Amino acid sequence: MSDVPIVFNQASMFNDAEREAEDGSWYRHDLPAGTAAWLKWHSRDEIACLQFTCPCGCGLICTCTVSGNDPGPRWSWDGNIERPTLKPSINIRNEHWHGWLTDGVFRR
Repeated sequence: MSDVPIVFNQASMFNDAEREAEDGSWYRHDLPAGTAAWLKWHSRDEIACLQFTCPCGCGLICTCTVSGNDPGPRWSWDGNIERPTLKPSINIRNEHWHGWLTDGVFRR
């Protein structure tokens, strides 16, 4: 699988999203792999997470939380909004897609 550059979409990832009944996950089959949007916390003007379509092309909407105190996994983010780097690696659904977001590119 080749590298997938991140492409930002101003609209919410959940606009026109389809919920698949088997596991309750949300999908955007109409968007290319690596389409992304930053989400902010409702209570303050701070970026909360990066949402993106799975780099494999399946359309699954994935979320990486980068700030806040909510329980759950959190990634460190370099602060670059246009070409972000997240650490550690991103493991989607137990090895469905496992790789890194580095300098705005999803890499396996």
